[in-house]
Amino acid sequence: MILLEKKLDIFNKIIYANKKKDYEKKLLEVKNSNQNELKDYEQKLIDEYNLNLKKRTRKAEQKSIEKLRTAEQESRRELLVLKENVLQKLFDNVTKKILDFVKTDEYKEKLIKNIEENLADLDYKVVLLVLQNDYDYVTENFSSEKVEEIKSIANNYLGGFMIQDVEETVNFDYTYLSKMQDCKHEMGEDIHNLMTGGDINE
Repeated sequence: MILLEKKLDIFNKIIYANKKKDYEKKLLEVKNSNQNELKDYEQKLIDEYNLNLKKRTRKAEQKSIEKLRTAEQESRRELLVLKENVLQKLFDNVTKKILDFVKTDEYKEKLIKNIEENLADLDYKVVLLVLQNDYDYVTENFSSEKVEEIKSIANNYLGGFMIQDVEETVNFDYTYLSKMQDCKHEMGEDIHNLMTGGDINE
């Protein structure tokens, strides 16, 4: 009877040991599984954080680029307005000086001389057009066989004259207004280069 009880006790101990071993094995598996899940979760959080960080960084960069682009556009607009204002002031000053000059005897003498020089190369009859303010002076102090007729044009041409063939198919514009308009683009470029630090001789 005692021997049987010892055998049962040994058997129970063996069963207990096996169960304990299985339990510890399962416990280790659960721990490892939990650790793996925890690592995966941590990595997922890190990945999400990095992704959100990239998105926020990209948005911030886009906003910065948009702000910079807007600032550049505004700067160009302000520069254009300033250039136009400077150009207009320059033209106003030149116009004032021209209006003062055309009142002088020097201008009238130069006007007749320029008319004669430009007619010298022509071999056909022409119509001479001069400003209303110059009409009386020119008709009294100039004559040429090449000039079929002398007509007046508006004073807003500032000074100078025009030459047309009799059929009015060819027109040579020697007015001061025309000369100012011809150089307006070049003057605008010079002003732009001065404002932006460019070389006006480039």
